Amino acid sequence: MRLTRVLIHESGLASTLSSEVRSLEQVLDGFEQIPEERQIQVGVEHPTQSAGLLSGPIGEDGSELTTSIFVARSYVLDIVDTDTRSGPSSTTPTPLLQFVAASVCGLELRLDVSGGGGMPADLYLFRQGATPDFRLASLSDGSVSPLLHPAVVGDTTLAPPSVMPPVSIAGLPDDLLAVLGPHWRPMQARDEYWKCVLRSLGRGFRRTARAEHFFSEASQHLARTLGEPPSRYHWRFLSARWRVYVRRLKPLMLLIGLLALMPVCWLLVSRGLLVMHPLTLGIAPLLMVGMLALTAREVPVIEVPPRPRALDETLWSAGKKTQP
Repeated sequence: MRLTRVLIHESGLASTLSSEVRSLEQVLDGFEQIPEERQIQVGVEHPTQSAGLLSGPIGEDGSELTTSIFVARSYVLDIVDTDTRSGPSSTTPTPLLQFVAASVCGLELRLDVSGGGGMPADLYLFRQGATPDFRLASLSDGSVSPLLHPAVVGDTTLAPPSVMPPVSIAGLPDDLLAVLGPHWRPMQARDEYWKCVLRSLGRGFRRTARAEHFFSEASQHLARTLGEPPSRYHWRFLSARWRVYVRRLKPLMLLIGLLALMPVCWLLVSRGLLVMHPLTLGIAPLLMVGMLALTAREVPVIEVPPRPRALDETLWSAGKKTQP
C-alpha cells in the first residue's frame, strides 16, 4: 500500500509526497519531517519590463506588476532504518525527487527526474495554458504524473491560467539553458513546446540535490532573461554561447578524427614513415565502438550548429497582458 500527501496551489500546480507503507506510524512521522514549503514554493518576485514578452500582468492603473516563480516538487519518501547502539533503531526519511512543475513568467516547466540510475532527466517548456501534444501523463518510471493525481483532477476550485500575449515561443534561442553549463543540452523545438535534457545528475540523494539546484538556477535564469530585451541576453552570455557552440561541434570533430585516423595510418605505414603492428590499424573501429559505449545513456548529436548571433529585438517582445 502507498500513502500520498497531495498539496495543491491556487495557481494549479500540485505536488505529491508518497511512500510505501510498511509502518503507518513511520510514514506519518516521515511526512512530518518534510516541510510543506519544500513541496510548494513561491520564489522571489521579479519586476517585469515592458521590453519582455513574458512579463507580468498589468494592473488597473496601467503599471506592470511583479511576477513570482511557483515551483511544485514531487518526491518519493525512502524511509531507511538506522540502527543505534544506545537505543532502538530510528528511521531516516530521505525524499527522492521524481518530478518538478513550475510556472515562470508565463512559461510552464516540467522536469521528469524519475528515471534514476544516473540517467538524464527530460525538461519540457511551453506557454502557460497550452496543451502540448506530448501529454506527460506518466513519468519515466511508469508512475502517473502528480498533476494528474485524482485529488488534483477533481479539484474544481483552481484558478484558471492567466491570459498570455498571443506570441509564439518558437523563436527562443536553443542555447537558452545550455549557457548555464554543460549539464544542460541545447533545447530541441517541437510543434508547441521545447524539450531539453538535463544530465550529470548522479544517483540517489545526490541526484535530488543536483536536480533541485539546476532547476532552481534555470528558473531564475528564465525569469531574468525573458524579462529583458533579447539583445541583452546575447551580449551577457556571448562567451557562454560560444562555449556551447564548441561543445556542440565536439561529436562531429571526434567522428571526423576517427574516420581520418585509419587512412592516415595506412598512408604513413605504406611510405615507411611509421611502423605499426597490423592489428593496431584496426584501432579506429574499436574507438568508434568505445565512443558509442560511453554515450549509451545519451546518444551524441552530430551536427553543424549555427554560430551565435545577436537576437532580434522583437524576438520575444509583445503587447501588454490582459487580466482574465
